[in-house]
Amino acid sequence: MSKKILVVDDDRDLVASLAQVLKAHGYDVAAAHSGAEGLKALLAERPDLIVLDVMMETDTAGFEAADAIRSRRETSKYRAFRDVPIVILTAIDQVTNS
Repeated sequence: MSKKILVVDDDRDLVASLAQVLKAHGYDVAAAHSGAEGLKALLAERPDLIVLDVMMETDTAGFEAADAIRSRRETSKYRAFRDVPIVILTAIDQVTNS
């Protein structure tokens, strides 16, 4: 059984390209295009790794999704995924005032 990677990025071309490369290396790939969609996909897809963009529907959507996944609250619906590795992949090239 191959490992599953969830790619979360609002750049659909980047997601498609990354998915193609990962699939060629034997991984199953699930995609989401916003932080909120990524959290829903996390529950449905149960990935072994998450590749996460930072700036999507807001400047901090990726950080907010990562924070929700890493939450230590016992009531968190994402608590089963606390230890799933998250790779932050983003094209931020300047400092913002956000």
